[in-house]
Amino acid sequence: MHFHKIAILAFAAFVAANPVPDEAVAESEESVAANCNDSIGNCYDNGCNGNPTTLVCLEGAYAGCPCGYNCSGKGPCNYNNCNGVNGRCTANYLGCACS
Repeated sequence: MHFHKIAILAFAAFVAANPVPDEAVAESEESVAANCNDSIGNCYDNGCNGNPTTLVCLEGAYAGCPCGYNCSGKGPCNYNNCNGVNGRCTANYLGCACS
């Protein structure tokens, strides 16, 4: 029983002495933001695997970035299986603007 108390106190001291700094979280968020740019393409390009509701990349180099930029072949929302809703494609060319 005495050993368990010592082990718990030692673990608690270790955790208190080695907290995860907020700076590490901020740096990772900054690196994601720096990686976001208008060359991502539609939400299917570049390994993005974009979320069709939020239009944010879920995977790849652009994870966490908005997608649907630098789209080629913009056109009517009912063309090329775009299935446009409110001026954005929801099927092919996911996230791209349509008219």
